[in-house]
Amino acid sequence: MLDETAYLEDFTRTQDGYFFLVEEFRRELPEKHAQLRAQSNSMARQADSAMRSLLKLQAAREKRDADAKRADAAVWAEHRAAKGMEAGAIFETESRSAMV
Repeated sequence: MLDETAYLEDFTRTQDGYFFLVEEFRRELPEKHAQLRAQSNSMARQADSAMRSLLKLQAAREKRDADAKRADAAVWAEHRAAKGMEAGAIFETESRSAMV
């Protein structure tokens, strides 16, 4: 089994070092290669899911903003939510200072 230094030396010596390194890694450490491949695939699925969620949210917002009455209601709801978060933060800060 090759150590990291040997891998880096092989990488710098070969013109297409990256592909050589991957092939060598796959042959030398098949379990680790499979684990990293599975992790990579999982992260790709998560990124795809996040992108789909973002696109759905954007489509819903565009649909909502097309209707002026619904857009005004949404702006008011966001305003009230922000005020509620501010009040919660102020209360939490005051509670912590009272405990000290």
